[in-house]
Amino acid sequence: MSQGSPSHRRSEDVARLRERYGEPSEMTLDVPMREWEFNLLRFSKTDGRYRDATILIPFEGKLVCIVKHSYPEGVARPPSGGVVPGEPLDAAAEREAYEETGLKVRITDYLLRVSCHFTLGTHATPSPHALAEASRRGRSDEWVFDSLARFAAETPPKADEPEYWESHVFWAVPQGGALEPRDTNEIKAVVLLSPEELEGAVHARMRAADIGGFAYRVALQEAALRAAREKGLLPG
Repeated sequence: MSQGSPSHRRSEDVARLRERYGEPSEMTLDVPMREWEFNLLRFSKTDGRYRDATILIPFEGKLVCIVKHSYPEGVARPPSGGVVPGEPLDAAAEREAYEETGLKVRITDYLLRVSCHFTLGTHATPSPHALAEASRRGRSDEWVFDSLARFAAETPPKADEPEYWESHVFWAVPQGGALEPRDTNEIKAVVLLSPEELEGAVHARMRAADIGGFAYRVALQEAALRAAREKGLLPG
């Protein structure tokens, strides 16, 4: 069974989410990546993760967003993180929200389910963003970029073998805590952005970065905001 094929446990978990939090919008994407980020994605999946939980959190009339140390100036996005194999998606969402924003949250709505096939694009020198992301993923006894280089050399990417990824987006309301990231190794700051600020200047900067992962996030976030408006969670 490939990672793109739903397991019985995963299908049961998604069915539970639909019953508890409502039917999500569905979206399928095909996104090309530069070679360095395609290899980084493949490398990050070696621990069995191929899904993330993304969370829209309203706070003081805006949305809670995070800034990573590696992000270009002016880029922020809603919190998200990889789902540990076997971990319920809503539990992963609540865990990631707390780790990245410092807020304890309660999920109320299942907004969006995205299935994506990332494909190999062009070769390019890794950007500062890529280098920073890679260095964060290392073990303490070696530079991760060396590990990534060995991985790419030993298992070179193939243009005809896309990498599957899923994102599940939830709406969650704060239940306590403080706006301060717990995972300071990854998260630089927590910021509040209006949906219009996110869809406008921030998404423009993400598109301008010409990074496949950012393009994916922009498409996902725009669809999630549409779903939130359709459910009456945001002004239409």
